[in-house]
Amino acid sequence: MTDINIFKRKRVTSDILSYLPSRSETVHHDTNEDKIRQIQLKLERLETEKYNLNKQVECSKITHNLFVQESSQKISELISERNDFKALAIQQQKKAAESVQTLAEQLRSSLEGANLQVRQLKEELDQQEYTHSNYVVENERQTSEMQFQIEELVNMNDALKNDLQLQEARVEESTARELALIKRVSELESQATQSVTGTTNGLEDSITADYTHVCNKLAEIQTKDKKLEKELQHFKSLNQNIEYLREERNSLQERLKGLSDIENQKLSVDIENANLRAERDAWTRYLSTVPEYNHQTPGTIVYNLTKEADKADYMETKVTFLEKEIHDKTELVKLMEDHVRDVKDAILKKDRENALFCEENKLNSSRESMLRRHIDILQSQLRLYDEAEVAESETTYDEKKTLRISQLEELLRSLQNKFVEEGKLYIKALSMTFPPPVENGPYEQLTSGARITEFLENVYKDKESALEDFTEFKNEVKQHFSVNSRMNIREDEIPIKQEPLPSPARESYPSVAPIIKREQSPSPSPTQDIPAGTRVLSLQDNPASQMLAIRQDLLNRLQNENKDLIQLRLDENPNVDTVVLPKTSITNLSKELDEFQAKRDALLKRIDRVHEVWNEKLTDIMAKVRDYLGYKFTLRNEGVIRIESVHVDEADLYFLVNEDNLLRIVGAKKDEYLALFSDIYQRYVVQERNIPAFLNAAALELIVGHGNQDIVHEASEDVSENVDSADAPEQMEVDRVAEYNDEEEGYDEAEGYDEAEGYDEEEGYDEEEGYEEAEESDHDMVEFGYESAQLVDTVDDDELQANEEGSSGSMSDDLEDDSAAEDELDDYESGDRESGYDDEDTPVPTAEPVEICLLDSDSE
Repeated sequence: MTDINIFKRKRVTSDILSYLPSRSETVHHDTNEDKIRQIQLKLERLETEKYNLNKQVECSKITHNLFVQESSQKISELISERNDFKALAIQQQKKAAESVQTLAEQLRSSLEGANLQVRQLKEELDQQEYTHSNYVVENERQTSEMQFQIEELVNMNDALKNDLQLQEARVEESTARELALIKRVSELESQATQSVTGTTNGLEDSITADYTHVCNKLAEIQTKDKKLEKELQHFKSLNQNIEYLREERNSLQERLKGLSDIENQKLSVDIENANLRAERDAWTRYLSTVPEYNHQTPGTIVYNLTKEADKADYMETKVTFLEKEIHDKTELVKLMEDHVRDVKDAILKKDRENALFCEENKLNSSRESMLRRHIDILQSQLRLYDEAEVAESETTYDEKKTLRISQLEELLRSLQNKFVEEGKLYIKALSMTFPPPVENGPYEQLTSGARITEFLENVYKDKESALEDFTEFKNEVKQHFSVNSRMNIREDEIPIKQEPLPSPARESYPSVAPIIKREQSPSPSPTQDIPAGTRVLSLQDNPASQMLAIRQDLLNRLQNENKDLIQLRLDENPNVDTVVLPKTSITNLSKELDEFQAKRDALLKRIDRVHEVWNEKLTDIMAKVRDYLGYKFTLRNEGVIRIESVHVDEADLYFLVNEDNLLRIVGAKKDEYLALFSDIYQRYVVQERNIPAFLNAAALELIVGHGNQDIVHEASEDVSENVDSADAPEQMEVDRVAEYNDEEEGYDEAEGYDEAEGYDEEEGYDEEEGYEEAEESDHDMVEFGYESAQLVDTVDDDELQANEEGSSGSMSDDLEDDSAAEDELDDYESGDRESGYDDEDTPVPTAEPVEICLLDSDSE
């Protein structure tokens, strides 16, 4: 089928034929029609061939699916066999690991102490080297930064001086130009006033002549314009026809391209078909040579062959894997034997050194004792000589004695020196007795917990570093917000004079302004040349990220420096009301404040939107619950839920549930509904302890009762029409009293919770007796209702009308008055009330302990 052209050809009229040659056009049109017919025939042939090829493709898909199913079965069987072999290999590996573990544990127990000491010493050395290198790098960095800042300050000072000179020169030039222009304007005004009076008469004639000439020219131009418009429309129509022909030619060329592609695809499909036929012929020849395959299907033959080939490959890989594993284990065993041998040699060397060391200690201790005895003897001899010398007279002098004393003193000093040298040698020997260096064996390659502990230590360190970074980031954010709040307060309280800094301040802090100008200058973003809808991936550690980190670090340091400088200015002048600050710092702070304000506004908008969405969802859910379950739920303060039935007036009956799952029945006509709910209460609450079943049964009872009330109401209307006029005043009085009783109960329920009003003094109830009344029986509540009915008889008509208006207003505003609801539910939320139905003290459990109670509006 040929494609229909979207663009409709324009109708050929006589105007168009007059501008085109007729004979050549007809010939060209006939040739185009012949070509189109030939193309249509070719397209129909190609469509038939395409249909045949689609059928062949579907057949090949069916065969391919069958082959895929068979191959999946093969794969499942191979996976089961692989799992079995894995289990065997794991058992062998476990046995080998257990045998190696025993050796490794024995070696670990002997070498753990030595390794721990070596590790501790290495860690201490690494820490000292790291601290030293950090100190050196930090010192160099600070010196380079200080030099760079000094150079920038000097350059800044020179630039500011040049800028001042240029600005002064420009101001002088502008003032001179302004004065010259003022003089020129005054001269021109004087000349204009003089020339106006003399040339008014001669100008009128010239103006009229010029006006007529211009009108004639304008008429000529309008006629030419109309002619040109006609010609332009004619050429536009011709251009449209030419465009239509070009589009038809392009569409035909595209169709020809599609046909050539289809022909190429057909050739490739024919080649594949010929290859498949040749392969089929080869398989038939092979199968005819083997008689075993005559009774089998092609699928089973291919399956068996592939299964055997896969088994062979699997067994080869398994053999190579086991050989490699055995080779590795033998090498490990050899390495372990060598390591054990080295360890034994080291232990023997250590034992010998220890024995020699013990002998040396014994000898040194014996020498020490001998030397101490010798010293004691010499000291005793010296004391004797001293005593003898003191006893003798001063005149006698013995040279031998003095020589002996001096020799003894020298000998004593040499012995003491020798004793000190022996101690030093002993300490040096102790410090030089290191354990023999034993290399770590291959036990770390075995299954042990060494690598796991190292991994856990690294994970714990990374976690601690991440927590530290997070706390630092939080502190920075808090400081930033505190600075912004302080700057807002200062902007409101302190009038800042934006004046240029004095010359010493400019000389001391010149590097702030050019850097801020450099940051404020617009730089081309790296994503400007990226087209929309594309995603660019880059390495995490790339030159752009490194430059960004360097610039961010520089910016942070400059901001901190600016803060320090501002604080210095504030500290220098603590008693001054106005402080001079640079404009750049004020503009930067205002920009930061604007950014934070924009973020805050966006977050507030999002939060408001979330609130709106969830409020809409809540209203929808409440409406669905009311439609499906027949109850209306209203959320009150402090977790209290008010449940109202759709089939009953909300002033007559409703339920209250608090956070302790305590359900209470409230309403003006609760006594009637209590009598109606007595059976379902005994069944579902007392016996089965099921609150949802009680609510559902209550809904059914209310539906039935609502229908009966409609019938009774219609019957009562029929009966009331037949009543005598004499009985009408009494009946109206009774109805009025009953209606007032109901309204009084509703009024007390809504307004009786206020602490200022308290309870009704005429009924003899106060706030302290309210709890006792809630625990009384239904009989007492009926008596209370009767007393309230008796009290109505003494009320005047005006008071009755006022009370009715107040009660109706209070009932309509019951859901909106939060203060009254809080006073009403103080005792209810405490959960101290008991059930009006249940005579026992046990609560009714649902998911948690739940209790049903009767809430009397007057007692509240």
